[in-house]
Amino acid sequence: KNNRDVHRKNFCSRSCSSSMWLGAPKKHPALAPTDHQRQVIYGSLLGDGWITKNAYNKNSRLGYGAKHKDVVDLLINQFDAHIMRPSFETSPEGGFSIGNSFYRTYSINNSYFSMERSRWYQGAKKRIPIDLELTPTTCLYWYLGDGCASNTRINLSTQGFEWSDVNN
Repeated sequence: KNNRDVHRKNFCSRSCSSSMWLGAPKKHPALAPTDHQRQVIYGSLLGDGWITKNAYNKNSRLGYGAKHKDVVDLLINQFDAHIMRPSFETSPEGGFSIGNSFYRTYSINNSYFSMERSRWYQGAKKRIPIDLELTPTTCLYWYLGDGCASNTRINLSTQGFEWSDVNN
């Protein structure tokens, strides 16, 4: 075994079920998230969440990262255990957290996330779907991922989106 295989085995034995995350990808039926789970997904995508295509699988997956482990774990706990991978610590490349801890999670690859990716992305650019409904849950997860508060107001970051998306 090379060092990469040993690292992967050690990492997975500490943080997730190695039978689920190593080896051939398992086929999962399309997710049917509850209304609450959809709102969590949408809020995370308005914030620091992303959906990526997997090079080894035709389906996409949801990713999420934050400076605070409890924020990542809150998102994970909204889903069944087999949907979201346990959070893990990593060092971000660049940005505000150089030298600090950063926590991430990923979902399983699933056709549901592929469908949502087609709604949320034009090429590699994340866009806000025209039919997105802002709910208290969506705004909460947006705030947790990309918001801040002062004594008099709450700010939700929109700089990563096109002006036309934000203005609709």
